[in-house]
Amino acid sequence: MEARVYYSALGAEICRESEHINELLRVLNFINARVFLRCSDGTLYEPHILYTPRIYLTEDDCCDITITTIINYDFYEVAPVETADYLTAYCPELLDKLTPAVYGVLLGKMTADMSIAYITEKVIEEKILERRR
Repeated sequence: MEARVYYSALGAEICRESEHINELLRVLNFINARVFLRCSDGTLYEPHILYTPRIYLTEDDCCDITITTIINYDFYEVAPVETADYLTAYCPELLDKLTPAVYGVLLGKMTADMSIAYITEKVIEEKILERRR
């Protein structure tokens, strides 16, 4: 199955009107490289370990920013609770955490470098601290 989690229609409108798409694409590349592919520290269940999501700007002129994941139906049968949790909790929560960085860039309030620093501090490092508790 192909599962997608989007920002709202307002988010797509902001994206469509933005003059900072190139900087956004740099931020999305960083998220794909550093947020989704973090190594597990031995925890039992980490959504970004079980799945291979990608965040990107859709190419259909809708300007949707989406997290898309391809999930094998066989895997879904083996881990239905984890998959449902991933789709209904992890992805929306991650989009929420990324909102200031993503829309800060699109609105011209942050540079790509500022956005990447924000993601590093507020998403990546915060997650590392949570695991240590």
